[in-house]
Amino acid sequence: MLNEQTKGIGFSTIVITLMVVMIIVILSIIKIYLGNTIYYESKDVNALKTEVSILKAENELLKENIETVNFMNKIENTIFEIK
Repeated sequence: MLNEQTKGIGFSTIVITLMVVMIIVILSIIKIYLGNTIYYESKDVNALKTEVSILKAENELLKENIETVNFMNKIENTIFEIK
């Protein structure tokens, strides 16, 4: 007859080991998914920040152009009023 100690690995040990491995795999998949989601969202945010800075610079240029046109318009109006 075999003793209890020479029995080897029990069924409960295998089940517990498989459960631990499955938990580790599931947590790893969740971490990878969240990491990828954060990465792609940050890429979108950076692209939008770049567009905002470009639009702000363009807005400043347009404001300068408007001021120039207004100034030229005032000068032309005063020249025509003098004549």
